[in-house]
Amino acid sequence: MKYLLTFSLFVLLALSSCADDDDTFAPSDCGPLINTVGNIDDLGSGDQFGISSTSVDGLCLSIEVSATGCNTEEWTAELITNSSVDEGTPTQTTARFVFDNQLPEDAITCLAILSKTFTFDLSPYLTTEVLPSNLTILGPDTTSMTLLVE
Repeated sequence: MKYLLTFSLFVLLALSSCADDDDTFAPSDCGPLINTVGNIDDLGSGDQFGISSTSVDGLCLSIEVSATGCNTEEWTAELITNSSVDEGTPTQTTARFVFDNQLPEDAITCLAILSKTFTFDLSPYLTTEVLPSNLTILGPDTTSMTLLVE
């Protein structure tokens, strides 16, 4: 009887550890998740910067920015979407890149032009059901870049 109970517990443990839970999301190691808000049209792009380049590897998006400053250590950025996906082949998606150099508005800064790459995890926003997708990144002023995420 003791062996039957031990064996039953072992089988139960083995079966529960193999369960496939589709509702569980395991984030990747590529960076913070894209943030979702109700409306990105009213968001500014933050401090002055330029988007130097963008690239995508799977669902990891890298955005290289350039701005004036003395160093890049305090720079922060967010990638924000309203979570809408427009139908089509490929689908159409949009996100706003918001940059903050962490300086007060009237601060005097170095005139050196520095660059830094920020990386973001696009999942679970861009799931397999909506891929491939043309993702448009909105930057400062009227700057935008579009990349194909597959």
